Amino acid sequence: AGDLAAITRLLASPDPAVVMSAINACAAWKIKAAISPLAAITHDTARPAAQRRAAINALGGLPGDEARETLVAVAGGRDAAEEDRAAAITALVSQWPDAAARQAATFLTAASDLKALDAVFRGFLATKAAATTLATVIDAERVALPTAAVQAGRQAISSAGRQEPELEQALAAAGTRFGGSTPLVAGRHAMRGADLDAFVELVHT
Repeated sequence: AGDLAAITRLLASPDPAVVMSAINACAAWKIKAAISPLAAITHDTARPAAQRRAAINALGGLPGDEARETLVAVAGGRDAAEEDRAAAITALVSQWPDAAARQAATFLTAASDLKALDAVFRGFLATKAAATTLATVIDAERVALPTAAVQAGRQAISSAGRQEPELEQALAAAGTRFGGSTPLVAGRHAMRGADLDAFVELVHT
């Protein structure tokens, strides 16, 4: 117990390398006593981004309401960096997929960072049945997604190398609600509105 407490105290070290090592140790050992100091790191914008995201990832593997509530707060923080918010959503997925999906549904409507969008979709695709949970929330809340988010989701599904029909259909519907590209058929081989127009013109020439 003494060794674990010592690791937790290292989170306050002025040496960034020591802090990163301590964060990783807290994650590996699942040190519950580290939840509060890790939570403080996630909200400290003066910290290096790498430290904040490492702390976010560590919290995703720790049990309890405080860890979940911290991640939800970061994920929903409109003033937080989009990569931090994406990391928090991804960290929620394995233990709290419903909370992750609700946060993702909001995040995906306005996020502009393509790396962050990709990270969120990959987080859901990496956890069994989580993609279906995300699809359910998108449909239930009638979320409208811009083209960039829809395309990021489709690309992530394609990269995963498997079919995710529920999520593909939810993305198609969300894109239509936004007023963007309207697929001819939902799924990996969907034809966008502009592509359909070009196809019709080709057929008529």
